[in-house]
Order: sequence, then C-alpha cells, then structure tokens
Amino acid sequence: MRTQLPGDILELIELQDGVISARQALEAGLSQGAVSSKLRSGRWQQMYRGVYATFSGEPGRPAALWAGVLSAGPGAMLSYRSAAELGRLVDAPSDLIHVTVPSDRRVAKVPGIVLHYSARAGQALHPALLPPQTRIEETILDLMNAATALDTALAWVAAGLGRRLTTQDKLRAATELRGRLRWRPELAELLTDDSTGLNSILEVRYHRDVERPHGLPNATRQAPGWQDGRRQYRDVGHECIDCHKQDDVHKGNLGKDCARCHSSNGWKMWEFDHGKETGFALSGAHGKLACEACHRRPPDEVKLKQDCLSCHEKDDVHLGQYGRQCDRCHTTVTWKGARVH
Repeated sequence: MRTQLPGDILELIELQDGVISARQALEAGLSQGAVSSKLRSGRWQQMYRGVYATFSGEPGRPAALWAGVLSAGPGAMLSYRSAAELGRLVDAPSDLIHVTVPSDRRVAKVPGIVLHYSARAGQALHPALLPPQTRIEETILDLMNAATALDTALAWVAAGLGRRLTTQDKLRAATELRGRLRWRPELAELLTDDSTGLNSILEVRYHRDVERPHGLPNATRQAPGWQDGRRQYRDVGHECIDCHKQDDVHKGNLGKDCARCHSSNGWKMWEFDHGKETGFALSGAHGKLACEACHRRPPDEVKLKQDCLSCHEKDDVHLGQYGRQCDRCHTTVTWKGARVH
C-alpha cells in the first residue's frame, strides 16, 4: 500500500501521476529489495526498464507520458507531438511518445518512444511545467522543422497563434535562437505585421494565394462578434468598404454594410425602404435630404430619435411652448402654412 511508503516518496508519486523511476525510489531511501517485493506482489508494475507504476490497474495517459519521459533519464523532456498534446496545440494524443534528451547523452531505444537529441535541450525546456516538456514556441518550431510540406509547417504556426498559445513576438524571439531552421523565410513572412490574424492554414492560403496575387487589400481578420450568446471571431472577411472606401460618398457615416442599400451591379442602383427598415418614412422634405444630413455617425453606433425636435429644435420659433409634437400643426413638406389638425 502507498501509505506504507515514506512521505517524500508519496509526494513524488502523487506529483508524477503514480509513476516513479528506480533511480528516484533509491534516492528517496527505498531499497532495491522493497521495490522488487512490490513488483513481485503485483502492487507495482513495470512500464519501462527502471520505471514503475505504483498501482495495479491500466495506466492512463498522464501516467504513460510520465513513464516515457522518466525512461529517458536526467534532462529528458516531452517534445514534438507529445509536448503539443500537453500544450493543447493538438486535440488527440499521438500513438508514439516523443522525448528530447541532451545531445551529450545516449539513451537506449525503447518501443513506443521516439528519441530526439538536441544541443539546446536546456534552452528548450519549459522552466515550470510538469511533466518536463519543451516550451510551446520550441514545440511549434520542432514540428515545423520536421514537416515535409510547407503548408503543413505553416499550419503548426497558425494553430499556435489561433489558439492563443503564443504570439508573433515570442515566435520571432525563438527563431532567433536557432542556427538552423527549415522554412525560415516563409516563417518570417508569417510573423510580420501584415500577417497578423492569420490563425489557420486556410487563412494563410487565402492571404498568399488570393489576396496578394489579385492585389486585394487585407481582409478583416478575427473580427469579434456574437452568435447564439457566445463571443466568436470571424476568421477572414472582406467587407465592401475594404475595397471601396474611396467610393463611399457617405464618408463612413452610414457604416460599412454597403449591401444594405447597394448591389454589386453599380453604386447608382440602390434600394433601401427607409420606412420599412427604420419605422420612419422619408415623407415631404425628408425625402430630398442626403443621408448624411441626418446620419452624421453610422446608424449602428448612434440610433436617431424619431420625434421632430430631436432634429429641429433650432427651428422651433415657439421655444418649446407647444411641446414636441410639431405634426399637430405642421407637415413634413414645409414649416409654413401651419394649422392645427
């Protein structure tokens, strides 16, 4: 039973999801005979040579990852897809466990474990997370370096940015620490300000293969919005104003949704039923006014009131003595010729 173990060993086992190495057990004061006894009795089970699960049931994924990294000895850390799994860069675990060890050590090959050697293991190690694992930026660059196709490589970068696991600045800093890096020019381009907001490989392709070749302005990226009560971000979208800002005679006062009034057949062909859309029919003199005469700011920012004095208070020669219902005496055609209705 675990309760028969010294307290410091119990804490270590708890920290490592029920897994301990032979070296750790001996250093904590447990004799080789005691370890062997627990293995013979079935209370412990061997996962790899010199690595034990301190329980008899089927080890879960956390225990398997701990066993994998402990089997590689001092200085080892989970990396590549295994570190990506822990860092939430991927959603599904890999069949293999990837472990990086310092290049000055040699570790025997073990079935199910992929060993990587690095002279930068100390720099790549995350200073706090457990099990030991590479920093997320190092994980992304490792996976990118191992990719056999450019889009696969860039997809890892876009995923890290899209899931908000890192930033362009942190990735740029990480690339500067590497002497050799595959796809470096393409990565540098993806980390420029011009590429901010490209959070998936589809968005990267659209920017690279559609916007640039056709001379389009950058699409609006990651625009926040709400759907079904949840905040969401629109990946990539071109609004009319992105290309036609210079054609906007309203100077932005009517917002960016040009399609509410205009069609793609021409700016002069437009249809907007003001009475139906807003509940305020443009009768009389109102129908002759330019839109921006009333809408000095976009309607989605400022909703205008519909009583007469909201716009015509300066025209009120009665100085408010007869209230705000001007239409009791006046019509929308002219202020002159007033009569009580």
